[in-house]
Amino acid sequence: MVPIDPHEMARMMADDTDQSFLHIVRSTQAELVGQLGQDARLLQAEVKAKASTIGSAGLLGLGAFALLATSMALASTALILFLISLGLAPSLAALIVAAASGILGAACLLRMKSLLKEWTPVPHRTLTAVSEDLAALKKAMANVSS
Repeated sequence: MVPIDPHEMARMMADDTDQSFLHIVRSTQAELVGQLGQDARLLQAEVKAKASTIGSAGLLGLGAFALLATSMALASTALILFLISLGLAPSLAALIVAAASGILGAACLLRMKSLLKEWTPVPHRTLTAVSEDLAALKKAMANVSS
């Protein structure tokens, strides 16, 4: 029978514990890095979705603007002719229609401004998730260092 040195046995147990601890730390780091990868993919998907929405909305907006401009020009002309037929001077009829169009346009711009205040292109959910993952990774790295 070979004698077992108690100091050697303690050192072997400590090495085994260190290896287990390092394995846990490495697997935790791997999980956090994997989570960061998922967050990066989520960020990419969210940015793509926002860009797609902006592109679609932009094209629809251009089409709507062209149609509305045409219809407003025709409606304004018809309204001016109607006011002239009621006996108003052509210049006064045009001035009344222009003022009404300006007021409606200003109201539309104010509404658009209030809608755009609520919208942001920044992907807040993804950035929050990435920040939390980075904080967890930093904490894990600090625990390994100490």
